[in-house]
Amino acid sequence: MNTALNTKSRIAALLALIVALAGCAPTPVADQWSTVAEADWSVYGTLLSSPMVVEDVVLVYEESSRTGSSSSMTASKERLVAYDVSSGTELWSRRTVPGRTSTGSSHQPAVAKVDDEWQVAALVPEQEAAGAWSWSRFLILDVRTGEVIDPGLEKTQVWAYRPFVCGESEFCIVGNYPGSRTASDRVLQYSPADQKLAPATAAGAPFIGEGEPLIGDLSILETRGVQYGNDGEILWTRPFAEVFGPRSSPDATLSWRDIGDGSLLIAGFPAPSSVESHDGATTESLVSGTVSSIDNETGETVWRLEGARPCAVADHHIRVEADVIVLCRYDEGTVTSTRNGTTAGEFAYEDVAQTMFGIDVGSGEEVWSLDLGADAMNVGVPHDRSAGWMPGSQWVLVSLDGRAHLVDPATGATSRLPDDAVLLCRAAQKKITLESIWSEPLYFEANKFTTCDSSGRPFEKMPPSVASLAMLGYDTNQPIVINLANGLTAFLPDSGE
Repeated sequence: MNTALNTKSRIAALLALIVALAGCAPTPVADQWSTVAEADWSVYGTLLSSPMVVEDVVLVYEESSRTGSSSSMTASKERLVAYDVSSGTELWSRRTVPGRTSTGSSHQPAVAKVDDEWQVAALVPEQEAAGAWSWSRFLILDVRTGEVIDPGLEKTQVWAYRPFVCGESEFCIVGNYPGSRTASDRVLQYSPADQKLAPATAAGAPFIGEGEPLIGDLSILETRGVQYGNDGEILWTRPFAEVFGPRSSPDATLSWRDIGDGSLLIAGFPAPSSVESHDGATTESLVSGTVSSIDNETGETVWRLEGARPCAVADHHIRVEADVIVLCRYDEGTVTSTRNGTTAGEFAYEDVAQTMFGIDVGSGEEVWSLDLGADAMNVGVPHDRSAGWMPGSQWVLVSLDGRAHLVDPATGATSRLPDDAVLLCRAAQKKITLESIWSEPLYFEANKFTTCDSSGRPFEKMPPSVASLAMLGYDTNQPIVINLANGLTAFLPDSGE
């Protein structure tokens, strides 16, 4: 039986202690994992983005009303909502659209501080009653009030992806103006000083050129090429297979990370899937994948690892800590998925044997390894969210011998968590049919948390532990707002201590 103590007054001190330990090999103390945090408020809703706390405001994309005459034709609208962080009171909301953003892409508000005032950029419908498949308007809103900062933008039409922050306090979008829908996309940058949306040239602007934007500064060309650029200029263009190996494909799942502080661009992806366009079950080998280190100035390959891929327990992201890259490889195993049109689901793993290992950033040499065996908690694919640990900001959480262990990314050292630990695990995510330009507009909820014990068994009703919140990397002196199974939930610092 879990013997967690429900207390609020100790949260600040315990969180500070946990963060102090984050720079060391993981050595958890029992009551950090069994002391649960008391929620201050909750608001029920279906979130399309993880909540973002901006001083005293919480910003989040949410599912809004539905349209359509039958359940098979029903689609949801979305809205950007601001809540008061201290009470959960709704401050304002605005109907928004995803634009051309792909259905598998996560949503996140684009927020920047301009002249000591926080602003958020968003795409809104061309007209209030217009569908999401039409042209969009690009607006800059005041985070606290929702008021339009620059009324001159209200008549600006764009055919674009969601806005993002570029430079120090500018907003960018990838797309084009009316009359050029079939032309090459451009990076358009809004300058608060000039109050003008124009082709980007400032530092921090990504690529400009043809192709579909991938992540950050990369794009995939229809001719199976890859181009990379920053500060508004293309730096190099190379054939896809030349950069990532002969077995690679632009149709594969890709994961990228620019590690900064040097010339290396890290790219990771599994080998091309054998799934065809037909419906039904398809089985493929897990013993595949490639991770390459690329010089981001020249595009030259520094080193390449065959059979490697980002780890499922790291949310399929490339983890880099203390100049060590954390990766995984499947030594054996298959995955069977059921395909319906263009969507795959119901993933079943068989005969899995998996290894986690650390790689030196500069040389590509292995510095540590850890046998993960066949434990089901350590496998998964993007959007298969029915179970699994939530990845930590400083530590990696894995299951060894059926129990949760922390892994130090720099050394591979492990430490078992206490049996009465209360952990954050993934709750099942709904698929949402959202109004968009795509013919099959299935989006996923934002990462949703539930709580579970150290074996991965969910609790019916149990708040998260103090340690599990800290492990996600939240600023311990600020309010913590997460997407729990019962809705948007806030944990506020204790002001009386």
